[in-house]
Amino acid sequence: MELIYLDFGKTSFPDYASGRFQKKIDDLKKYSSDIKGLNALLDEINNLKDLNFLRKLNYAFDLKNNIYEDSVVREDFFNSQLLLMARKYLEKPTFLNLQPFKGVVFQKFLKSYRFFEYFYYMGTEKPLNYADMENLYYGGLGERVIVHLDKFDELETTPQLSDEFFQRLKKVKWEKQSKKLFNKINFVLYELEINIHVLSIFSTEETLFITFLCFCSAAADNRELVSEEDVVKAFKTYIKLMKTNLTIYTAKKELIGPPGYLVCDKCSNYYQLKLGESPDDFGDTCECGGKLEYYETPDYPRNFSESPLYRFLKMDNPELFLRLWGLVFVIMGIFAIYGYFTQINFPLILPIGIFLTISGILPFITIHKAINIYYTLILLSMGIFSFIIGAYLPGITFTILSIIVLQNAWKIKSWN
Repeated sequence: MELIYLDFGKTSFPDYASGRFQKKIDDLKKYSSDIKGLNALLDEINNLKDLNFLRKLNYAFDLKNNIYEDSVVREDFFNSQLLLMARKYLEKPTFLNLQPFKGVVFQKFLKSYRFFEYFYYMGTEKPLNYADMENLYYGGLGERVIVHLDKFDELETTPQLSDEFFQRLKKVKWEKQSKKLFNKINFVLYELEINIHVLSIFSTEETLFITFLCFCSAAADNRELVSEEDVVKAFKTYIKLMKTNLTIYTAKKELIGPPGYLVCDKCSNYYQLKLGESPDDFGDTCECGGKLEYYETPDYPRNFSESPLYRFLKMDNPELFLRLWGLVFVIMGIFAIYGYFTQINFPLILPIGIFLTISGILPFITIHKAINIYYTLILLSMGIFSFIIGAYLPGITFTILSIIVLQNAWKIKSWN
């Protein structure tokens, strides 16, 4: 990346940045004028500097959770048919859940989908309410965009996504020339954002979203390699989404089903109905003996038993439970390392301490049920070793703890 110095001579920074932007546009037009739609795309990007769309989008991005009304929880809408299919086919099986070098995993899909909420907010300029979120997740916008990209507004009906589409989406990777073109166009957009003073983490998230659109374009065309035409189409889609009032896409009530929650009036535990489920599918009585009551929105009555303190004492928070175990392993690991260098002259103590410390850090990086299973194996191994050396009480204790940790695994939602 070129360095920008503070001394511009007789040229002001806005003029200097504007000149750099125009030079990048002209260079790119010479670079590959034979790519279909590239010149038209560059003209659209050039026109953005005189419009207010990028500023509005950046403003919505900076607001983050303030673009929603207080009662709106994004996770309540993650049971749409599109996200359920994405979760089924795109969830990465490894417990670290790291982003791969190719394709799309569910976490990346979920993060990219949030841009639709920013675009929608641009059209309303008011906090999104429950109905707005239903429109976004059950109105077919996501399906239209990821299958038909810049032609999303020309469809009469919402397209049906196949299993094969998601399986391809997970395998898509860059072609060398297409990646070069993407970087060049993206740098032009970056120069424009410098010129209009839009600088933040927004640029990074913007790049991830447009990359997501590139991968969708390839997968929709039954390919696993991103072409240069996919890159052009992705940037055109991004600009078109900025300019389109997305409030015209309204939720299909038949896709939503009976939304809502079943809440126990005694223990206050609740169950969120999934797609296709009805309150009539469940009984009227909770396991604790309390009565189950149905609420359409998450604005059901809350009481002390749902407070963070109560949930902590009850250990009804699987994510917190896992992190507490992580903290235990970190402490054990640090004590082992400290003991090796100060008192205990036993070679295995040091690698054991490092192993426990690294294991304990995992839940603070990501939350996944596989970490619970991993901890279960560690505790179970400690229990078996205790039995072998004749320490029966620690052996029983470690075995019981391993069962408790294993039970916690199935309380964790896999997208966390």
